[in-house]
Amino acid sequence: PSPTVAAVEIIELPRATNRPSGRRFGALVHAVLASVPLDGDLNGAEHLAAIHGRILGAPAEEIDAAAEAVRVALAHPIFEDARRAAQQGQCRREVPIAWRDNNNLLVEGVIDLAFEQVEVWTVVDFKTDEEFRGNEAAYRRQVALYASAIQAANGARVSALLMRV
Repeated sequence: PSPTVAAVEIIELPRATNRPSGRRFGALVHAVLASVPLDGDLNGAEHLAAIHGRILGAPAEEIDAAAEAVRVALAHPIFEDARRAAQQGQCRREVPIAWRDNNNLLVEGVIDLAFEQVEVWTVVDFKTDEEFRGNEAAYRRQVALYASAIQAANGARVSALLMRV
């Protein structure tokens, strides 16, 4: 069944050519995005990338690339909105969800970033893989389902975004 949130915006961030890729790199970028403070200090990404990189066994090249990817993401205007929402206690990161839709389909997942501003929730899912275009339809459906779950939970309007980090 189709989710009730139809439109999913894609944000393409600039990427370094020949940067690392793969599951470990994606996990590293996600870990840093999940734990970096949203206070606007872009330097914290380096320190957190080093910590999470050691935990994941990532080489220095991946750690440096992950820190840069997170700095680029944090500089995007969507994070300004997330920062303001966080100051109001209206920002959630790495939120597990479980929801049954009207057709009794069970949806489970983890929302990377969700925040509320002026009675509209924004749901953001981060993607780092190089095969994004081949998986785009599935990714759109994933974030749309997350947005539909938020909408069902609180009745608010919801926007859904895929951020290609």
